Amino acid sequence: MLSGARGEEPVRRLVLDPWRHGFADALGDVTPGRPSGRLEVLRSTFKPGRRLSAYYLLGTDRGPIHVAATWRPTTADGHDGPPVSVLVSPADPAMPQLARLADADHLARAVAEVGGPLHEPRRDGLRLHTIRYRPGERHVLGLTSVGGRPGVVVKTDRDHSGERAVVVARAAGALLRFRCPRVGAAVPLGWVPSDAASLWALAPGSLLSRGLARRSPESTAQVSLLGQALRLLHDDTATAEHLQACGALLSSPDVAAEVAATRRAAQHVSVLLPAVGQLVDALLSAVATALTSAPPGTPTLVHGDLKADNVLTGDVLRVLDLDRAGLGDPAADLAKLVADLHWWCPGRLGGAAGLLTAFRDGYGPGAEDRWSRAAALVPLYQLRFAARRCVLHERDWSARVEAQVASAAASAGTVPW
Repeated sequence: MLSGARGEEPVRRLVLDPWRHGFADALGDVTPGRPSGRLEVLRSTFKPGRRLSAYYLLGTDRGPIHVAATWRPTTADGHDGPPVSVLVSPADPAMPQLARLADADHLARAVAEVGGPLHEPRRDGLRLHTIRYRPGERHVLGLTSVGGRPGVVVKTDRDHSGERAVVVARAAGALLRFRCPRVGAAVPLGWVPSDAASLWALAPGSLLSRGLARRSPESTAQVSLLGQALRLLHDDTATAEHLQACGALLSSPDVAAEVAATRRAAQHVSVLLPAVGQLVDALLSAVATALTSAPPGTPTLVHGDLKADNVLTGDVLRVLDLDRAGLGDPAADLAKLVADLHWWCPGRLGGAAGLLTAFRDGYGPGAEDRWSRAAALVPLYQLRFAARRCVLHERDWSARVEAQVASAAASAGTVPW
């Protein structure tokens, strides 16, 4: 089953109905409440021949809990499917600090230590909830006060990237406040070394992706404003030099590394949809070839993961998730957002075209080399979205993958705006 040789349907059935595949036995008595049977699939990833991981929200008589399940191939059996291991939040052997952070009292003290706005002496005055539970990778928690004080977002990850993100957000926020007051960065409260956690002010607003999905008339102006802010970040050498001196910036991956990462992400596509996988390989090779004639210019400060899910709209446009910021090719930021706009506006050429024009107009003139290289990079990100955003447990997975790969093929060799 986990080789993928039997196709996508057995894998999908396992994710959607894990109770028949060892999930109940692995869950055992580790849940804080009695399971009600309600199980919502939040995410799934399939690595053929290696593992299948699924993340759930499980209903219990004490409220919903986050559960991570992983199936791996083995000769052992005893139930209808490969053996499964289960972790229930806040358990994570690789990141034991999560157990401390999941205690509202401990977290409130940590917020107070960094000068945050939230502190309640009584436990019943706080509300703690899990936003993301990814054992061994990253966890995100939210802490709010019933007294109406500002909330806090807590992030902890395996590589301590939050420590860098706090430094970058402070510098980028200062630059944007001075040069582009309608745009800001996520507001950091601080870094807590003992918990390997970054703390952030919970800002009001809605993600840009939600506005794009419902075709909000405000999205065009917001995308233009985002382009303006991005140009400031790309061109401000003083901020880049300061952050580099602080050791806060990563070295962004080169094209070969990006192509290799996308190939790895698409391994399940090659196994389950061989013809589509061959097209993915051909398109990735074409991207690598095209970029040899458009070498990158001087590295600049880059966001590293610019997409609509990382932009908060409201009175101020806020750029979030700066943990991948680095010195790199600014065309990568441009290309990823262009691909993301195509993702949110599939088949809606007029809407996508207007957004792309607004983004480029906001970014401003005098960057033709960056845009030329971005045009060659767009198909790479579209292929990565096909591999990572089209989730296998959804019944239209194959159709969505085929459509996204076809969109990448249409973008290859063209100017996608």
